[in-house]
Amino acid sequence: MAGSVTTTRGSKTTPRRPQARLASFPEALGLETRTGSPAPKKRAARKPATDLITLRQRVSEATDVQRHRWIHDGVPTQYLRLALDWFTATPERSLLDAIGISYKTVERKEDATLNPQHSDAALALIEVTSMAEHALGSKEQAEVWLSKPALALEGERPIDLLTSAPGIEAVKDLLTRIEYGVYA
Repeated sequence: MAGSVTTTRGSKTTPRRPQARLASFPEALGLETRTGSPAPKKRAARKPATDLITLRQRVSEATDVQRHRWIHDGVPTQYLRLALDWFTATPERSLLDAIGISYKTVERKEDATLNPQHSDAALALIEVTSMAEHALGSKEQAEVWLSKPALALEGERPIDLLTSAPGIEAVKDLLTRIEYGVYA
């Protein structure tokens, strides 16, 4: 085979195929990134809500290795914007503060990608909002739940825990328990 390497195990020689390159975040999602002229600063000119549905589905279906690659390569700021647009009652600046991203960073990187730490927080926000909406039954209930202190999270607001891996896992674990009716 052209471009392949062979490995030998005992007396057997087996061809090893080159590994396929993992798709970048926008490619894997089947969504297009903006190119060309800079985007307007108004929030109303962003992508339609159907892209958020696709985005949430693909993030929830991604393997840990795919998520790692997306975080390493950087999540486009426009996808964080889609996640932020999901919230209607919570101000954007409050959400960004809660997940550890400054508003100025998002404005400065309007058509760029986030660094790995911010990419991880953006993916966590996308995944947790999707899980909360599914577990609690409605967007409105999910948004309220994410913004209120939870006893099972030692009095912390779920949204505030999305800045670290242990916090994200605690929120996801609680949402799974809520979905299955197991609170203790």
